[in-house]
Amino acid sequence: MTPHPSGSAAPGDGVPADGAGPAFYYLGSTADFASTSVYRLADGKVEELVELEYSAAWLSANISADGSVVSYVTMEGRLNVIETEPGGVTREVVSDADPMCVEPVWSPQGHLLYGHFSRDSGMATVHIAEPGADVGPPMGESGDCHYRYSADGTKIVVGALGDGDVSIMDADLSNARDDTFEIPGRVITDLSDVGPGAARICVSTVADGDPVGDVARTLACDTVIDTATGEVVPLPMDGVLGVRFAPDGSMLVRTEGELTFVGADGTPGTTIPEPAEFADYALLDYVP
Repeated sequence: MTPHPSGSAAPGDGVPADGAGPAFYYLGSTADFASTSVYRLADGKVEELVELEYSAAWLSANISADGSVVSYVTMEGRLNVIETEPGGVTREVVSDADPMCVEPVWSPQGHLLYGHFSRDSGMATVHIAEPGADVGPPMGESGDCHYRYSADGTKIVVGALGDGDVSIMDADLSNARDDTFEIPGRVITDLSDVGPGAARICVSTVADGDPVGDVARTLACDTVIDTATGEVVPLPMDGVLGVRFAPDGSMLVRTEGELTFVGADGTPGTTIPEPAEFADYALLDYVP
């Protein structure tokens, strides 16, 4: 049930060197409030992998970097890990896990970061499990919500935003620095994905005056920001619904009905159509 380390970069045109097609992982539609599923789209074929409780999935489900396991926290606070292959079993890792703020996330190398509530203080403590380990040591109290590994696994960015504030730190949570990003006429609401070295982040935004939502995570994003300059990074298409960074700095960009591989320099490459029924699905990640 241990994920296999993954650190290979996808070529900018979206065609891996070995000729095998990439696999894309989605969280099913929000229409069914009882349960939902994680789906894999690969070589034009759709496969339902695991069925999960609706609230638990939308608040906390994430796929490991190699697509071998899904982690999620039940509403009762059980951190579960389930294999995605047929017949895969579910294992409870810890109880009293944080289901909403420090939801479990995977590094490209297979580390699992999660939040665990202290029965003494009631505060969430951040833990990081090494690849192959069931649980990890406490790394300190959580300073904010929604930790995200960079695409190369060297950095972590954390921030519930709403005010544009984030913290950027090393992968062991050391050397943190705080930053604030602003976009004229827009409000940054959520952090969704982080590029290699935390040089770029993808965030979701709303117009000034619109509701900013709540503390729950958002899997979608519409704007890429250069963290060194604070400037918006131009993308070669409109209507961006999501971005997933690769270790080499290239991006998978989601627009309505399509996934497009975009090089780090902004050059568009291969475009892959999404099934029509995926319109309301959330893109979790992809495996090159």
